[in-house]
Amino acid sequence: MAMSGGGVCPFSLTWRLVYHSALTAVLLVVAGAQGVLLDIYILAFDKKTSLNYFWLLPDFLMVFPFVAAMWGGYKRNKELKRHPSTPHTPQHATQHSTWRPVLERVFGTRAEPVYVWLVYTALMVAKICVIFLSEIPNTISTDAFLSPQLLKITISMTALVFGLLVEGQSAWDSATALREDVKAREAYIRALSHGTALETLDTVAFLSLLTQSESALVLPLSLERLILALACINLFLPAVALLKLSHSDYGRGRLNRIIPPVYKLIHLWLTNVSFMVIRIYLWAGLSASVSPFLVKNIYHIFAVLREVWSECQGAWGCKGGLHGLRVCLWRCCHPRRGYGNKGQSVALSDVRRSVDSGEATAGGERFEEIDLKQCDRA
Repeated sequence: MAMSGGGVCPFSLTWRLVYHSALTAVLLVVAGAQGVLLDIYILAFDKKTSLNYFWLLPDFLMVFPFVAAMWGGYKRNKELKRHPSTPHTPQHATQHSTWRPVLERVFGTRAEPVYVWLVYTALMVAKICVIFLSEIPNTISTDAFLSPQLLKITISMTALVFGLLVEGQSAWDSATALREDVKAREAYIRALSHGTALETLDTVAFLSLLTQSESALVLPLSLERLILALACINLFLPAVALLKLSHSDYGRGRLNRIIPPVYKLIHLWLTNVSFMVIRIYLWAGLSASVSPFLVKNIYHIFAVLREVWSECQGAWGCKGGLHGLRVCLWRCCHPRRGYGNKGQSVALSDVRRSVDSGEATAGGERFEEIDLKQCDRA
């Protein structure tokens, strides 16, 4: 479907525009409902303080960053549809290929979702801290409308916000969806969204330890603060995933070798190891009921360690044994010597070239596998 205005409509109405508009509308409804529900919890606890009504103002202002990020993703996808064979390169980079602005070097070429997520999460974390530090979940009944269960569902909407935000940046055209590199890139981003959703649900289950009706525990104040701090930090971690996608231009640009293992190691320690230790302590030390997410924490510890070691072997040509470990660490600290003139990243076109020559692909994992035959071996 493509309809022009003929002097009436100033833009061409296409299915891509309709799809992006629907995504944006759903994103605004989900994020707005989440923000308003958290405001209602604060207002229901303390109606006399007029300052609590100011929480509604930033919820309204968040509409503009979300719309800007989704509109930016639509424009980039539209430009890539017109020039599918031309990689996205900023205008200033064509004149000075060796120079990039500081913000672009830090946040990548698709930084708008990263900024939006940081602002959105900061606002949500502030509300969560007010709610749990005020002991609001322990003062409301489980039979009321504003129950602890509704609070958990409200915080869990963060996974939907992340998925919609990523989908708005990486909606591919159906004409190119049959290409193997597009399939691998799409599968990788879908897997990243699903993994982030699972981590968010784990964080919400971990945060419910502070609700006495859920955990049936009265925890020490220091442990309560630790649980709240870890949960809030983990709500910020999807920003690292967005940073990872931004540096690769959502699979169309250059792949960074440093951010993926760093992202996995952060999740390893701040989510899985920390959550596992506290849950085992509550189970063994206080005989408390433990969430089944404990099994997920244990499994992810081994899975992440194996993935990071495999990435180090592939990215820096590490071999087995202590000597291979020393070589891997040395090449992590001195990446240019290991790559020559390639630096720390390689264009995704190299992966596409290997696909066109007949090599097999393996879904989302293929997106992060780089052919390093030209690299020096240990």
